[in-house]
This record gives sequence, C-alpha cells and structure tokens, in this order.
Amino acid sequence: GLKTWDSYSSGIVSEDGTLNAPLLTQQKNGTQAFNFLLYNRADGNTVSLANVSVTTTSGISKASSLASNYAGYMFVMGQQKPNKRVYRVTEVAIEEEGEVSVKAIEYPCFEESGKTRAYIADFRSSKFNVS
Repeated sequence: GLKTWDSYSSGIVSEDGTLNAPLLTQQKNGTQAFNFLLYNRADGNTVSLANVSVTTTSGISKASSLASNYAGYMFVMGQQKPNKRVYRVTEVAIEEEGEVSVKAIEYPCFEESGKTRAYIADFRSSKFNVS
C-alpha cells in the first residue's frame, strides 16, 4: 500500500490553474504528467488524481484542468518512482542476533535506449574527450 513519488512538491492551486508552490524545483519547459493529492481546507476532503498535465513556461507551472474544480485546494504533486532502482552496497554485516544487515546507497538512474544509466557515474566513452 505504500506509494512513493519522485519530483514531488506542494502548494496551492490558483484560480487560473497556476501552481503556487514556493519549493517547486525548476521544471523544464514543456508538458509533463503528475499525480496529485488535493486537500480542501474548507471541508477536509481529499481527492487523488493521476496523470494530470502540467505545462511549464518560463519557470511557471500550470495545470489548467485543476482551475475550475480545485482552485484554492492545497496539493502534493509528484511522479511515481520507476520500478527499477540501482544501489551500491557499502557494507554487509552480521548483527548480534544473527541477522544480516546491508547498507547501500541509492544511485539515481534514467532509462536510455533500453538500458539503465546512472546519473552519478556515467562512464560512456562518448562523455569524455581522449587526446
């Protein structure tokens, strides 16, 4: 039942659908789909919406489809995390009770041409100039 999101932010939906989110990370210009959890402060009701189109132009994000029904609602928006995750194991130990503990660091990745690439350590030869 646990759902986790990437690229999440929170704020309030303005009357024209502009997303007033002070901590919203700078989004690329264009349109992306986000999942929304909306909260109406007046009556305490919550609404969950999936795949809402958010258009960003010059750093201003707008979800026009939310303007008519959800103006003034508080929101949390994000994108569902991909199923694949890449980790680097840093430590494996046996605890006093005989349980194995594993410590690892998550490597953020992206898909490209059907392959998983790490943002942190992308060592493809095309990324380097060799002289």
